[in-house]
Amino acid sequence: MRLGNLFKDSSLGSQRIIRKFLWLPVTIDFQTRWLEWARIRQMCRSLGEEYGYYWQDMEWIDDDEMPMCQGCPYKKEHERNRLAKAK
Repeated sequence: MRLGNLFKDSSLGSQRIIRKFLWLPVTIDFQTRWLEWARIRQMCRSLGEEYGYYWQDMEWIDDDEMPMCQGCPYKKEHERNRLAKAK
């Protein structure tokens, strides 16, 4: 296992959005999800110089809240779905 580059992109207070399958229950803000794909916003926190950094789960990101990337090949389809939900 290579741990050398694990925290290369992390700095205190930086945020990221991860997508993973929840095999075990995960609770964020009194909402528990499991056995599904989920997106989670995480923030880099410090445990002190002795222990290093960790990523703390902050909030759930639903598909309609996910920002669209410029190069998404399904951008038109996503926009149609978003407009259909708004009606």
